[in-house]
Amino acid sequence: MNIDSFKQSFIMATHQQGFNWAERPFNGNGCRLLSVVSLPNFPQCFITVDLQGESIQVCFYLNQAVYSTDTLKLVNDFNENVPYLKAFVAPYEDKTYLNITGGDFYITSEEDGINAFLKLFSLVQSDGVAIFLRPLTIISRC
Repeated sequence: MNIDSFKQSFIMATHQQGFNWAERPFNGNGCRLLSVVSLPNFPQCFITVDLQGESIQVCFYLNQAVYSTDTLKLVNDFNENVPYLKAFVAPYEDKTYLNITGGDFYITSEEDGINAFLKLFSLVQSDGVAIFLRPLTIISRC
């Protein structure tokens, strides 16, 4: 799959959903896109989408977070209750963030990649996930 073609299709399709993407540096063969989004309990966070070969990886950077034992306990609680998403605390560009990812998606077409992203975004916004995201707001700071 041609990354440049996929990137353009992805940007056009998701722009209709309100995403405004900026390209970010990426190590390797592929590209990283970044957009600011709003999620329940996190009014302003950002999302990265890595397009590489035949896979797409999506990561939500919710807020800056304090790395501590209490933080890790709340993250583990989220991971136990929402097994199809993974929360973790990790650095990004000299800050530490609370992150949510849906893992890597193997895709066979540009349409598959766009659909996988839109389904994951919808899932992260759902009420079922929002209930378990709420406790994580206490460990994060804007």
